[in-house]
Parts: sequence; C-alpha cells; structure tokens
Amino acid sequence: MNRTLTAATVSALVLFLPLTLSGAELSDAACYECHDDLQKNFARGMAHEPVAEGDCEACHDDHGEDYGLILTEEVPDLCFGCHDEFSEKYIHEPVAGGDCLECHDTHQSEKKALLVEGYSDQRYLKYSAENYQLCFNCHEQEAFENPGGDGLTEFRQRDSNLHYLHVYGQVEVNKYGMRKEKDGMTCFSCHLTHGTDQPKLVRPVLECSGTFCYTINFRKFEGGGACVVGCHKPKVYKTSTLEQASSPEKEKPLTPLARQGQSGILKTD
Repeated sequence: MNRTLTAATVSALVLFLPLTLSGAELSDAACYECHDDLQKNFARGMAHEPVAEGDCEACHDDHGEDYGLILTEEVPDLCFGCHDEFSEKYIHEPVAGGDCLECHDTHQSEKKALLVEGYSDQRYLKYSAENYQLCFNCHEQEAFENPGGDGLTEFRQRDSNLHYLHVYGQVEVNKYGMRKEKDGMTCFSCHLTHGTDQPKLVRPVLECSGTFCYTINFRKFEGGGACVVGCHKPKVYKTSTLEQASSPEKEKPLTPLARQGQSGILKTD
C-alpha cells in the first residue's frame, strides 16, 4: 500500500483527513449495550467512519490489549493503518511526534475533519480569535495580535508584525477617496497543517473550491525571508535593521514562478 503523500495533495487534508459520516448514520454495535452514553454523544455532528459504521473493533479489542483504552495499536500507528503517513521535508511538530489527538478527536466532532477546536478553511476572514482557536492551543495568540511582534514572531519587517498585517487585513482607499476594509487572510491561506516541503509549513499551492488559485514560493534565511506569491509582488522581509550576509538581495534575484518554469518550491541552487 502506498503510504506517502506529496506536498501538493496535502493541501486538501486539513478538510478531509479523517473519514467522516453524519452522526445520524450511526449503526448499532454490541458495545453500545453498555456504552449507550457514548452512542448518544457520537450521534452529534460528524462521526469517524468506523464509529458511524459501528466498527469499534477497527481500533479497539473487545477483550483487552497492552495499549491504553484497549486499542489494537498505539497512536499514531493505529491511525496509519487507514490514513497515509507524511513524507514531506517539514512536518508539523504534533504530527512528527505522533500526537494526532492534539488536533483531532477520534470518535466524533462538531468541527470539520474531526478537529477539537475551530479552524477556518476560508481564504479571507474578519479576524476573531475563535477562528484560530485550534492554532492558539499551541501557538502564542499575542504573536498575531501585537502590531510590533518583537520577541513574539520572526515574521516581521523590523518593528512591523507581518502575521498581524496578514490576519487583520487592511483599509484601502480607492481613487475616489472611498475607504474599503479588507478582511484578513487565514492561517489556511498560507500554511499546511501536516507537512510540506517549504519552511514554516508554507504551502506551495492554494486551491480555491477545487480550482487553482496561486502558488507560494517561500525562502527562509538568517534574519528574514522572501516570498513570491500570486497575491502580491515578490517581498523580502528583515527582522532587524542590520544587513544580513545571507540576504537574497546579494544572491540570485527572486523571480515570479511563471518565469522560472517551476511547479513547486523556489530553488536556491
């Protein structure tokens, strides 16, 4: 069985990784003769496919096992019995540590993809901490809400927090002097959740409703980084006023992906 995924296909997994069915489709299982309280709980929202099918033995041994919760295998080996493993260069820390349960519920959730907290899969969204709660369980919330960001994030243009700039959006003034508020971009717009071949889990491609939207070519260097993306001109950022020897302005110039004739990551050699 092929147990690897490419970075391009991982972009959809934040929505569809756990196989889910409506809780209303729950079938009867002998387990529910005792665990009827669980059955009522599983009937809400979306249920993991083996739960919905009443196939408790897909993960549990009804007589006993060496693993906690009488699981047939330890997590994440149990999960990889059905779901493909990740082979990208950069893997999200909880994924690399085999802690699938940090983000996913194994039985049922009222969130998409059996997530334990809210996570938006929209490209643009007015900022609210609730929309990022899954990420804020681990990542520092202030790193996205502090306009300066010094000491909180490396994604800064000197004293300007670029995470803050992206998630809060901006106010644009057109040629008639009319002000228009633009929603911020979500984590989903720039990052993958499981793994990718670019630093900082930056996605190589974003698809909008199944249709190609844009590519992102990201390079991280000491004291800053560079981004070539479809939603703005090529950008280079520096976290301080000091000149960095590894700045890309002293290397080969960044060029749009179309000119490079590439389909994935920005190459530096």
